[in-house]
Amino acid sequence: MTNVNYAFDTTPSHLQGVGPLTVTFIPSSITLSTGQFISRIIYGLPDKTVTVNNDFVNPFPNYTYTIPASSGNPQYTYTLYISAVIGPGYGAPTVYTVYATTLSGYLTTNPSIGSPDPHIFGEVHLLRTRSWGTNNTTMFLLETNNPNYLLVNYSG
Repeated sequence: MTNVNYAFDTTPSHLQGVGPLTVTFIPSSITLSTGQFISRIIYGLPDKTVTVNNDFVNPFPNYTYTIPASSGNPQYTYTLYISAVIGPGYGAPTVYTVYATTLSGYLTTNPSIGSPDPHIFGEVHLLRTRSWGTNNTTMFLLETNNPNYLLVNYSG
């Protein structure tokens, strides 16, 4: 899991990290001229669209979004479009493009060499394995920590 901050830039930005990739958008980094203000920010994300309106009392909060790990691919690139409506005048919104690439990490580190490669879990323990049938259908039951999960791997 990787955490990155995104300071708004008008040129397309490329972010990458081991998935899931958590991106924190920092609206206070949007460049404004004298007398301008941000009226609304629209986050066009892979699975939803989020609109945050200016309440003119509090500054825009940072927005955090977690991009899922790529399933089945060693890496996958998502395209995110963020639009900022800037006033006064409310002309065409300023659009920011972010290319976020999630990379597959290793399941865990190699304890014998202290592998520095990116990994998903702190430790993985085999709880049970079972094979049956003429095709050697196999099931593994694994427990992890940091974060804690119970994983079932079934090949059948």
